[in-house]
Amino acid sequence: MKNTILIKFTNGDWFEVSVKAIAEKRAEYYSEDPDTGVFDPNSSEYHSEVQYVVENPLEALDWLQNNMDWEDIEELGEFVNAEPFDHAEGFFDAGFEVLKK
Repeated sequence: MKNTILIKFTNGDWFEVSVKAIAEKRAEYYSEDPDTGVFDPNSSEYHSEVQYVVENPLEALDWLQNNMDWEDIEELGEFVNAEPFDHAEGFFDAGFEVLKK
């Protein structure tokens, strides 16, 4: 089963992004080397961070709402239905929920 986060925009558009995609972005941050500013996607720390969030999808929701902007997630997911709308502006007023698929 794959978890996704459904973002419900105020205009009725729905956008889905996988919990794993958010987990990977979060893991980049937490596994970054403080001296070089670079993360190693092959490190055990990176994989542990991803696994933690995949197993705890509310962590992905928290990371998405508190650390990401529309520009950060736009390429990570897809619209379920959509009409022309300023999604960058509407992102902050959108509703969020974790889905199991």
